[in-house]
Parts: sequence; structure tokens; C-alpha cells
Amino acid sequence: MPGKVLRFVAYGDIHHDRKAARCLTLDDTLGIEQMVHQRVASGKFDFSVFVGDRYLKREPEDEIKVKSDRALAYFLSLRPNAPHYHLVGNHDWTRNNRAWHTSESLRAIPNLFVLDHSGTTLLGDGTQHPWLIHALPADEPFNEGAYNVATGGGLFNLLLFHGIVKGSLMSESSSRVFDNGIDIKELDRPCWDFVIGGDIHVPQTIPFTNTRGGYTGSVLQRTRSDADRLRGWLEVTASLGDGGRWVTATEFAPTRNFFHRETWQVGPETQFSDIKVNETYVSDQAVEIKLVGNRKDVDRVADDPRWKNYKEIMMARSIDVIREYKVEHETAIVDFSTSRGVLDDLSLYMQSGFANVGGLSPDRISAMVSKMREV
Repeated sequence: MPGKVLRFVAYGDIHHDRKAARCLTLDDTLGIEQMVHQRVASGKFDFSVFVGDRYLKREPEDEIKVKSDRALAYFLSLRPNAPHYHLVGNHDWTRNNRAWHTSESLRAIPNLFVLDHSGTTLLGDGTQHPWLIHALPADEPFNEGAYNVATGGGLFNLLLFHGIVKGSLMSESSSRVFDNGIDIKELDRPCWDFVIGGDIHVPQTIPFTNTRGGYTGSVLQRTRSDADRLRGWLEVTASLGDGGRWVTATEFAPTRNFFHRETWQVGPETQFSDIKVNETYVSDQAVEIKLVGNRKDVDRVADDPRWKNYKEIMMARSIDVIREYKVEHETAIVDFSTSRGVLDDLSLYMQSGFANVGGLSPDRISAMVSKMREV
């Protein structure tokens, strides 16, 4: 069966809620989810997967849940021939004991498969749907015996998991990694043709040696720390080669920005009119402008009354002006050439004027020195 090709879309961590990060709304998240499924329909993909965390709260408001469930049912009706696999994430369990999850109601949606336990899902006999979906939901330990892997039969084996892999990046802005979590060896198996994870919001590949895959990341910017970071969904094309091994190619499809940040250095000559925010990245976004400099200059620019109208001028959702003061340090020069010991050192330091640190006021230090001299 060389030459067989299948294509699918993966997304996760959408976290529907009434309002998040002071500006992100349910209409925003539902709008992004609609884009995903419209893409599945227009691109004629074979199936789609969601890798967990549908809601922000473990027990979402009834209005939020009903509206989101109805919206998903409508989205899936746009592409009735493409199955949708829905993995349960940690935010989907109402409690940590995994007794019940908020995805139960989704089982009523046609062509949607809820994956809430470790195991394998196969549609038909593998002729019409030549793929196997293997699930590792949130908070479940890996159990090799739970899976029915078919290798060499032309079936594509896709592992979906939700959790933190030890050594994964915490953010794009630093090299910090998670010290705890799933051992990469548990997932790095040649039986998987591809592996996709949810939970970490940063899109990243995992350094597998026996398979390929990684985190698709959150499908949209979730917090202000995501400002100007690429978020979106993953489009995967798998081709069956001559040796019976699937070869995968991925393409990341970014979604729109919701948060933008800029930093400006402020000096004695800086005026409000000198702050030129890039209008390309501001419209309909939450904007944070950090002013950095000494207190006098930063406060002068930050307190300019024209900031009040700037939000409307820039057509931004909000504009927050953050103040970061530079601390100017003075060099303390103390002449210890006349010192005759530790007590003299303390006395000379007192005379220098740099002894007022924390609770050790000059008077208190003087009293301590006097008492030591008496002893």
C-alpha cells in the first residue's frame, strides 16, 4: 500500500471561559475553534484531534458549557465525514480523582469520540479509515498493555497525550524546563508513527529518537505572557513509504494576536509624543506599554493625560502603562586607613553615612558599638 496519504488537524488547550486575562472572551475562543473546523472542511482533512483542556475552569458555568457544546456540534456538522477525537485534559476532570469530566456531554455529538481512558480507537476495519488513535488522558500513568498497536499493516498509529513531559520548555523567553513529569522514554517508542501532546501551551517538538512529535501548544494566546507569541493549530500529512513506514510532514497554522507588549526607554528629553506604538499589532488587542527610566522621567510620561484617549485612538481593547524604575546606585568610599580594629571599622562606616540599612539604624549601631567597647 505504498503511496497512501492521510491528513489531519490537531489543536488543544482552548480553555473556553466567560472572560480571561481581562480581555479574552468566549466569542474569541469559539471564533478560533470555528476557524479550525472550517479549515478541516475546506482542506478536506481525514480527521481532527483535540488534545485536552476545553474549559478554563474545572466546573464551567452552565451557560458557557451549553453554548460551547452547541457550537462544537455545529462546527462538526460542517465536515460530517471527518471524525473528531477529543482527549480529556487535566482541566476537563472536575476533580483530581478522575471521577467525572466535562466532556461527557460531547458523546451525543455525531462523529465525535471522547477519549477519557488509556486505550486504542479503531474505526471500521482499517480500510476506509487507515489509522489507530491511542489515548493517554491527563493524570493517567502510561500502561503499555492498554494499547492495541498494529504495525506493518498500513495503519497509522497516532498517540495523543495530555501532560507535562520532563525536560519540556516552560516558555519561549527562557531556557527553563520542567523538572518533573512524564519520562520521555515512556512515549518515545517506534510503534508510534506520530505523537501529539497537550497541556503545555508552548508549541515545541520533543527530542524523540524512535518516533516524531511534540506539543501543538495552545490554539490561541491565553495570557499576557503569550503576547506576540505564535499560537495556533497543527496540520499533519502522513505518507506511507515503500518500507511500510509512515513519513510525516507538519505545518503550523498561526491564529490571530490578542496581546501585544512594547518597552520604551524614557530619558529627561522623552515626551509622550515620542512613544510610537506599532499600530499593526495593536488593533483589537490588549496592549501593555512598559516605560523604563528613572522615577521622575517615567512618572512624567506615564502621567500624561493623553493616555486616556490613546486606547480609542489605537483601537485597542485596553492599554496598560507599566512603570519600571531604574535604581541609580552611588559608590560608597570609606577611608579605613586610620582603623585600629573591628570597632573602629564600624565607627568609620557610621561616619560615612551608608550605615542606614534595614533595621540597623545609625543610633542602634552606635549603641551596639558603645556596648562592645565597654565589654
